[in-house]
Amino acid sequence: MGATALLIWSGIPMILPDDKLPLSPMTPFLSDLVWEIGTPTHSEPVTAFSIDSNGPYCLPFRVRFRDGAWRNAATGDVLKVHIEGWR
Repeated sequence: MGATALLIWSGIPMILPDDKLPLSPMTPFLSDLVWEIGTPTHSEPVTAFSIDSNGPYCLPFRVRFRDGAWRNAATGDVLKVHIEGWR
């Protein structure tokens, strides 16, 4: 499955998948950038964000998708969080 773009419209992040349903408004760090959704077609390091019970946050380290899993780009360890978006 290819990545679907997370588009910014009037400062509000929106996912535009096949069914065109928008993502609810999120914190300001997400509204400044375009985030990709899904998995990248390359294994280059990327910046990623996740969402937990406190809300969305950027991971404090670069990650990469390799061998079917999101991994810490520096250590290669498999992440235990769900990646919501990347850039």
